[in-house]
Amino acid sequence: MPIRECNFEMNPNFPENKEIENDKEVIEDGILKSSIFEKFKDRLGVGATTKELNRIIDRENERIRITAPQDRFDKRFDQEDSKRRKDKISAARIIINALRRIAPEMDPHDIQKTALEHGSNIAVVDEEYLSKDKKERARVLADGMITNLKEIPLMVVAADCAPVGIYDPKNEAIGAFHSGWKGTLKQISRKGVEALCKNYGSKPEDLLVVIGPRAGGEDFEVDQKVYDEFIGAKDEEENPIYTPEEVATFFKARPEKPGFYFLDTGLAIKTSLLKAGVLEEHIQISQYSTMSEEGNKLFPSERREGQEKRDSFAFLMALKEQN
Repeated sequence: MPIRECNFEMNPNFPENKEIENDKEVIEDGILKSSIFEKFKDRLGVGATTKELNRIIDRENERIRITAPQDRFDKRFDQEDSKRRKDKISAARIIINALRRIAPEMDPHDIQKTALEHGSNIAVVDEEYLSKDKKERARVLADGMITNLKEIPLMVVAADCAPVGIYDPKNEAIGAFHSGWKGTLKQISRKGVEALCKNYGSKPEDLLVVIGPRAGGEDFEVDQKVYDEFIGAKDEEENPIYTPEEVATFFKARPEKPGFYFLDTGLAIKTSLLKAGVLEEHIQISQYSTMSEEGNKLFPSERREGQEKRDSFAFLMALKEQN
């Protein structure tokens, strides 16, 4: 559903499309970085943790497990069982080391993280939001955050679901979103574009987007029910979200296994972004599937490794103060 609201003059300082690279990824000091944001590294810190980072900082056997139930806030740290304390300490060590590599000037205590629910709620991180107690903020049920505040890192964690990062270089605003197949179906990325447009005057055609590592392609099998949900999905105005032709581009039937499909969530998210008015050349899709042999060496997968054994990886994004 195209966005028609934000009609502003073109930004003369915005790079021409040919200057934006959207096809290269590098792992630098254990952090995955995307070329689409490279021209803005003096203004934007962004990256995702990898298993390589754990090895570099000698935390190979430690995990980011901060997607636990909300009762994790009900006890003081010294009252919790030893396993939960260890998990929290492990997560903090890894995330602190990641932020040092992505935006070393920023305080890890300022990282914002919501409670994920595989939905489409989006938190606006402004001064009023930050005035709330830290535990209250961490209990917020939202799979996306947006902000235009400097040095306030946004973080989403994933283990098969895609992190999606959006940057508006004209209005200096960012959004970080968590998009599994349920969030993709509920249009979290499109709603993120709309939220940036509504709150910060963004224009969809100015936005730069990265779709991070995720379960996808011929590694991510779903059943007929998931396929039918995409075919039948409707927006708030009861219009179909995807056409059958669009669904056919990101679902691949398995003739040898009737009723099952491979789902490419990256293409499904990209389709939503294009329908929201984001330019195709401004969208970068990570080459890594968390479920492939190569991708799983770097990124955790709940489906491949199991819910109890798997790790999570963190995607961090923050606006820098400019000198």
